[in-house]
Amino acid sequence: IGERAFHGCTSLTSVTIPNSVTEIGKYAFGDCSVLKRFSIPDGVTEIGDGTFFFCSRLKCINIPEGVTKIGVNTFFECSSLTSINIPEGVTEIGDSAFMGCTGLTSINVGKKNPMYYAENGALYCKDSKSLVACPAAKGDFVIPEGVKTIEEKAFMDNKNLTSITIPGSVTEIKESAFDSASRLKSVVISEGVKIIRGCAFANCTSLKSIIIPEGVTEIGASAFVYCNRLTSISIPSSVMEMENAFSYTSLKSVVLSDGIKVIGEDAFANCHKLKSITIPASVTEIGDGAFWNCIALTSVNILGSVVKIGENAFGSCKSLKKMTINNGQLS
Repeated sequence: IGERAFHGCTSLTSVTIPNSVTEIGKYAFGDCSVLKRFSIPDGVTEIGDGTFFFCSRLKCINIPEGVTKIGVNTFFECSSLTSINIPEGVTEIGDSAFMGCTGLTSINVGKKNPMYYAENGALYCKDSKSLVACPAAKGDFVIPEGVKTIEEKAFMDNKNLTSITIPGSVTEIKESAFDSASRLKSVVISEGVKIIRGCAFANCTSLKSIIIPEGVTEIGASAFVYCNRLTSISIPSSVMEMENAFSYTSLKSVVLSDGIKVIGEDAFANCHKLKSITIPASVTEIGDGAFWNCIALTSVNILGSVVKIGENAFGSCKSLKKMTINNGQLS
């Protein structure tokens, strides 16, 4: 069955495919929005990228034992899918394979599968010791000790997760891991995490509380962008990079620990409720647009001798009345 063979057939409710079929092309049944059931023939070994992309009413899928690969975006936004059985032979699952499967509460993996296992509705990779997907987590979720990485988009678009506890074994939270988890209110990150990648918590519009532990060295671009209920943050001294990390949030209080050297480009841009900021003596550079359009900002206290203040670092800060640099006041 060729690529996009039935793509966008919005009246298609069921499909019968003979066992002679060995290949289903990319996005073959994508956007078949009323497709409810599908049985994959026994001869198929790979489920291609986006095969069931946006099949929002798909409730039942049978994956035969011969399948070895589930592609990128294969079940993307299959929000009616409640359970899935992954056979022992599957050794590769692509990025975002189950993203947006908000009803997928039951993930089962064959006991002898060498690469993957499932626990409490989450899919894990044995080799990388990573959490691959958990699209339907509810309430408070505790990631088990031993997991090292939270993969890209693992919890993205989750609508029922309210708090997450990340153990000290985790060293990296990858891109968009919790992006648009709209009910996530609280995040506890244990010491051990080194990198929070770009958009990791972007668009978490209910997020009120997060503690970033000492040891984190990188907060990626847009990591917390549009977290519009986040009112306070403390950045540890270990952070070396944080471009555009907190723009468009509701931050009123920002504590920058002594030891931070660079406040990256657009780091706190458009934080419209931020009224004052103290920049520690360790900071040598304030990046372009770092506090751009912080319209409530009235005072800035720079404790050390900053070498570089970038273009528009404080541009459009219409309420800024007082700036002190190394105890010498500028008005």
